Amino acid sequence: MNYSLEEKFSEPYEVYIEYNTLKKIIFHTCHDFPFETMGFLIGDVFRWNDREYTEIIDYGPVKSVATISRVIPAEGALGKFVGKYLHKFKNKILVGWYHSHPNYGCFLSEIDLDSQRRYFPQAYHVALVVDPVRKEFSFFKLEKEGGYREASYKVFRHARSRKR
Repeated sequence: MNYSLEEKFSEPYEVYIEYNTLKKIIFHTCHDFPFETMGFLIGDVFRWNDREYTEIIDYGPVKSVATISRVIPAEGALGKFVGKYLHKFKNKILVGWYHSHPNYGCFLSEIDLDSQRRYFPQAYHVALVVDPVRKEFSFFKLEKEGGYREASYKVFRHARSRKR
């Protein structure tokens, strides 16, 4: 995984994503290359010192209809996702979505921005864009003025307990 995991911005971060989850999302976007891919982000929202942040602990790829420059969920894919993943994570919520931009860079297109506004309008919702060719990824959030901006993030690993 040759992606730069150097976090952008300073603490506290707006988004925290578990390392293995990010790794699997990147693998998904590389596996379906040259076509775009998409899926949903599962996690929770927390407050600390009057700041809200989003934690992403898992993901769910969504069966989709894709080209090299566009992706949409396949018919019935959203219902299957809800049944499979949200049942597995009963105490978690949908915190956003991800999709790829193979060799186009990381940004939200007008279609992406419309999808974010329509389906993920809450302040804690995020969009993750991965470019598997350029080996880049970025998180985005909506702005009140109607646009979007890059969100600060931190990649973390769950601590493993040691058996003695």
